[in-house]
Amino acid sequence: AQPGTPSQTAEQAMGCGCPVIVADRVTYGELVKDNGYVINSSAEIYSIMIEIYEWKVFCLRQFQFNYVNDTSFVRELRKLAQWCKTMISSTVFFQIFTESVDEDKVNSLCSIIEREMPGAAYMGCSTNGNILNGEFSVYDTTITCTVCEYPTTQVAVKQYTLTPETEVAVTDEIISYVNRNPWVKAVEMLVIIRGLSMTGFCDRLDKLREGVNIFGGGAFIPDFGNAACVFSSDGKYSEKGIAVLYIGGEDFHVALTHITGWKPLGSFMEESMDEDEYEIYEKVM
Repeated sequence: AQPGTPSQTAEQAMGCGCPVIVADRVTYGELVKDNGYVINSSAEIYSIMIEIYEWKVFCLRQFQFNYVNDTSFVRELRKLAQWCKTMISSTVFFQIFTESVDEDKVNSLCSIIEREMPGAAYMGCSTNGNILNGEFSVYDTTITCTVCEYPTTQVAVKQYTLTPETEVAVTDEIISYVNRNPWVKAVEMLVIIRGLSMTGFCDRLDKLREGVNIFGGGAFIPDFGNAACVFSSDGKYSEKGIAVLYIGGEDFHVALTHITGWKPLGSFMEESMDEDEYEIYEKVM
């Protein structure tokens, strides 16, 4: 690079939001003044990465892509694996959302991740539509890979069988796991809610220790049938289950925003029903 001339952005040079300048020389005063690093040779990169570590400017990155076929999926995973080897990374986990409830297809996706990214955690569920990069996806399966760069960040994926009979035991186990692991700061859940009342489930989770955020969603399928599924690196394909992601760490911070409400659509109308009509309406709705 030319002396004093930035030749790489932070993302290109280090894969994080750190200002990195590539040139031929630097002094500490220049480092502070320019808020950047000037690299004299590749041998200096290691010491600079140590300084970045001490400055605590690690971050979390996400990569989103569609599943098209096994060949393209393997190619994406190998690119991710190479990126993780060349950049600062610690924990990697995948979230898979698919309109398919084909157990063989789901198991194939999981086995490819296990083969190409050994040790990576993953969780997923069936959906009735997918969004990729803020837009509706025309493909039936989308995948998000999250790479945690700070070494203190921890992730654990657990899967439980969730039925009306096991509901209390599952919530007790989630609370117990959080209490046993003080590093946990957030809990994400993918739940098959068909046939379940979630009121008691959510009420019991209010007992989670203060400061732990909880969020997630339900597993569905395009025709809103009963065959929704969840799956994870901790369990197999299941039509009666819940996949749970525990994430946190000393330097991990998370905040949630809840937006709720209902805005009626169309014109306001009054309609009267007799008793038989109301029973039919109640049954259908």
